[in-house]
Amino acid sequence: MVPRLTKTGKITLRKEMGNRLRSIRKSYGFTRDELSETLSLTTTHLGLIERGERGMTAELLINISSIFKCSTDYLLTGKEHFATEIPISSNHAMAIDIMLEDNARQKLFEFIRSLSLQQRTQAEEIYLQ
Repeated sequence: MVPRLTKTGKITLRKEMGNRLRSIRKSYGFTRDELSETLSLTTTHLGLIERGERGMTAELLINISSIFKCSTDYLLTGKEHFATEIPISSNHAMAIDIMLEDNARQKLFEFIRSLSLQQRTQAEEIYLQ
């Protein structure tokens, strides 16, 4: 039997999710007004979610993950889950490299460095070909 969250655990989970939402919203340059309009929520309701005073429905969670191109896992737990292999060919890597500006290219390279050693080796080989 899976243990249930305590009342304190639920409050903590909502606050952590709200903090992640606020952080990702700001990193994308959205104001609370802009995001609430995009999600068809009131600004007050979005503020309650960001402060952890209200939870998110599954539909809202999916909509947010779609807008910010992040997984629902990240919004729920703060952790991304990656496949063990990176399904990208050197042709794809070259196309991505051509499209990226220097700043984005540097961020991509930093991301590749943050992957596990096995993934990083594979990704660096593809990226640097």
